[in-house]
Amino acid sequence: MECDICMRSYSSRLPFCCPSCVRSVLYEPRLRNAKLLLEKEHLASRIESIHSSAKGTDKTPNTLEVRQDGQAITRWSVESRNIQKAQAKDRTKVIHEHIQTLRAEIKAFREEIAKRKAMLQGKRSEWSTIKSAVSERQKASSEKAQEEIKKITQSWDTIHNKAIETRSFLCREAAHLHGLRQRKKMRGGVVRDQYTIGGIPLLDLKDINSAKANEITTSVNNTAHLVVLISFYLSLRLPAEITLPHRNYPLPTIFTPTNSYQGREVPFLGTTPTSSSANSPAGSRHTDLRPLPRPRPLFIEPENLKDKIPHIAKRDSTAFAFFLEGISLLAWDIAWLCRSQGMYAGTESWEDVCNMGRNLWNLLIAPPQSPALLRVLPGRDVRQQRTITPSAHLAAPYRSLRLGHFSHDSAHSFPVNGADFLRGWKLTKYTMIVDPLKRALIGEMSNAEWEMLEQDEWDDGGEQFRADEAVFIRNQNSTEMEGRSSFDDARSIMTARTERRSEDRRIETDRGKELVDADADATVAVSGRVKGTSGWTKVKNREK
Repeated sequence: MECDICMRSYSSRLPFCCPSCVRSVLYEPRLRNAKLLLEKEHLASRIESIHSSAKGTDKTPNTLEVRQDGQAITRWSVESRNIQKAQAKDRTKVIHEHIQTLRAEIKAFREEIAKRKAMLQGKRSEWSTIKSAVSERQKASSEKAQEEIKKITQSWDTIHNKAIETRSFLCREAAHLHGLRQRKKMRGGVVRDQYTIGGIPLLDLKDINSAKANEITTSVNNTAHLVVLISFYLSLRLPAEITLPHRNYPLPTIFTPTNSYQGREVPFLGTTPTSSSANSPAGSRHTDLRPLPRPRPLFIEPENLKDKIPHIAKRDSTAFAFFLEGISLLAWDIAWLCRSQGMYAGTESWEDVCNMGRNLWNLLIAPPQSPALLRVLPGRDVRQQRTITPSAHLAAPYRSLRLGHFSHDSAHSFPVNGADFLRGWKLTKYTMIVDPLKRALIGEMSNAEWEMLEQDEWDDGGEQFRADEAVFIRNQNSTEMEGRSSFDDARSIMTARTERRSEDRRIETDRGKELVDADADATVAVSGRVKGTSGWTKVKNREK
């Protein structure tokens, strides 16, 4: 047991520190000693009483009564029983008092519980009243906010529609000012659409083998300028960055998507940076040491402007590959513009993408497509897309697709909302256009049955004819001319002498003035060149 004074328990190894510890240790031995003395006295009195009763003597003064079993009832035993009885009564009284106290506490707790229940009930009723009032207030405020949002959305839609009209007007005016035109041309007995820009034919990329290099360069330059202007008006960032001519940068170029929009000054092809700040110690510390990206040219070198594409590809295959990649990137940018504005026609295959004139015409000038004719992405439904739009105004692009609807400069119809139009596009990489186009052009060059004759071949003495010489071409399949002379079945005469200088002058005067006729004889191209004088001739076996 721990002492209350010295605050430590007694141990045989520790000495006593205070009287209380000694008293506590001696308490139990004293109690046992007292019990032994009492028992000893009790036994002594019993022995005495038994001994006196056996001798017939009188009762001892301490003996009150002798029971039948011979045990004497002493005064001490009676008093001890009375004491025990009194103690039992006291304990019973204390227990009854404690019971009464507990009953009173239970009653008080029950009354407190009843009060709290009543208070909680009142609070619940008050809370329900407040809740209903708050819900009505929230409903009213929500309706008011919805009305305000609706008004703001309507105003926003109105402003956005005006912005769309402005963008469409600017794009169409830019197309008209750049001379984007559509004409009909008879080719092979079939009327086909031909597109020009600035009076120069905007050729299909699959047909550049038969075009002049200067015409291709001019039309591509005009197209690049128009595409950049349209992307500026529409506030769209093209996937392949186009660099227009500026100071110390005479001709346009285009970057691949990975090298676009790096914010670095790239010199013109074949030149070196003229900035002198990089040579200084202060400027060299901030100079970007990464290699500069190489843009793809949108032009043909000036020394090759008089040649055809097959000659350029044969002479300089690297320059031809870079130029082909550049015009493919330009066509891919145009297809991306069409796709971002919800126009699918002309963007599904690489052959359609190569027709840049048709895509620009359909995007800028042609009337918009009917909603019933709008072709959705494979495996996706426009109605399903409406259900996932965050708000009502974001579903507008699916209801009214117009030029200028999606723009990077507009939060109303940000292009992310129209990403579904680009998600199912198969031509997600420009290499999917470059590779098949290159294979098609090279295959056409290698498998062509027409051979391009150079100027020195025309002037070769072995191949040069006199002015009066002619070659008769016989129609071997005809059976109506039987019985006539061998020269009566001639259908045409091809002279070996061509007046190239006069034809070149006619080209310069008649360029950009193309006539549209329904007859099959109206086969004069925009260049004004007459059939049979294009510099191409079919090589036949002369022994026949």
